[in-house]
Amino acid sequence: MFQNNNGTCARRLAGRTLYADKRRNIIAVIATALTALLFTSVFTMGFGLVESIQRATMVMSGGDGHAAIKYVTDEEYEKISRNPLIKEMAYCRMLSDSVDNESLIKRHTEF
Repeated sequence: MFQNNNGTCARRLAGRTLYADKRRNIIAVIATALTALLFTSVFTMGFGLVESIQRATMVMSGGDGHAAIKYVTDEEYEKISRNPLIKEMAYCRMLSDSVDNESLIKRHTEF
């Protein structure tokens, strides 16, 4: 009923607006590129932070291996070390059960 074809007029106006102010368009392209760079760097730092936290957690648990098993008897250690799926294995023992120096009470030492 009330149909009109404004598509060609709108396209013509959009084209003229794009070509009218080239400096504004260059600034818009630079702003878009800087925004993309910002998001890329933020996500890269975020993923690096996650990996860093995971690595720190592994080291705090006793090593940087795939598994850390604590309080294992000698027989259990021998059984696990003979498994053909185990490539490398480390064995840590507590240095002592009691500490005389009060400042070292919360510092667990293994060898």
